[in-house]
Amino acid sequence: MLTHTFAVCLKSFPYKESSTVVSLYTKDLGLKTCIINGGRKPNARIRSACFQPLQPMELVIYDNQKSAFCKIKDNKLTFNIAGIQTSMTKVSLAMFITEVFYLSVKEDNPNEELFFFLENSVIYINDCENERELRDFHIYFLYHLSCILGFEPMNNYSSQMPFFDISKGTFVAYQEEQTLDKELSLLFYKTLLIVKNDYVAFTENPLKRNALLNIFICFFEQHITNNRHIKSHQILHSIF
Repeated sequence: MLTHTFAVCLKSFPYKESSTVVSLYTKDLGLKTCIINGGRKPNARIRSACFQPLQPMELVIYDNQKSAFCKIKDNKLTFNIAGIQTSMTKVSLAMFITEVFYLSVKEDNPNEELFFFLENSVIYINDCENERELRDFHIYFLYHLSCILGFEPMNNYSSQMPFFDISKGTFVAYQEEQTLDKELSLLFYKTLLIVKNDYVAFTENPLKRNALLNIFICFFEQHITNNRHIKSHQILHSIF
C-alpha cells in the first residue's frame, strides 16, 4: 500500500553494502522502519544522507505488512535544519530528544498530536537565535511527551501530600524509598505548573535544572522505557 505522509527521521544506520535502514515517525503511519536500497551510492535517487536525525520530510512510503521494512518510493525535505546541524548545543539537544522519543514511542499507530509536537519542537530548536533560551527546553519536552503518551506526573501537591513518588507518579503523604525530599518535591511541583504552558526558559540555577532533568529521566525510565537507560542527557548537564 502506497501512503503519502509527512515524517521526522529519528535515526539511520548502514545496511549491507550500500543500503540504509531508517527509523521514522510519520504523521499517518506512526513509527516505521524503512530501507533505502542503494541509498549510499553516488547516483542514488533517494539518498541516505537526507535522513539526518530530526529531519522533517514529505514521503511516499510503500508499507508492506508482510515485511519488517517499509520502502520509500519518494522523498522531499520540508524544512532546512541547518540551524541545528551547525550548533553543538542544538545538536546535543537534538540527540537527546531523538533518543528519548525513540525509547518512549513503541507503537506504529498514528498520533497526529505526537507528530506535530515533535515536528514543532524541531522547528523551534532550529529557529531559536539565542541558544541560552533553550536551557530548559529538554525539561519542557519531557513533560509534554509524557502528557501526550498518557503517563504524565500527577500534579496533586499539597501540604498533606508534599513528597513526589517517582514510581507512583504522584505526590504522597510520607517519604519513602522512591520519593523525593520536600525541597525537590516542591521544585518539581512548581516546574509542573510552568511547563504546562507554552515554552519559556524558567530556570537560572544549573544545579536545580540538572536536578529536574534527573527526576524526569528517572520517571521516564520507570514508566515508559522499560528501564532502558537514557544516556544522552549527560552532555546536557555540561552544556546548560
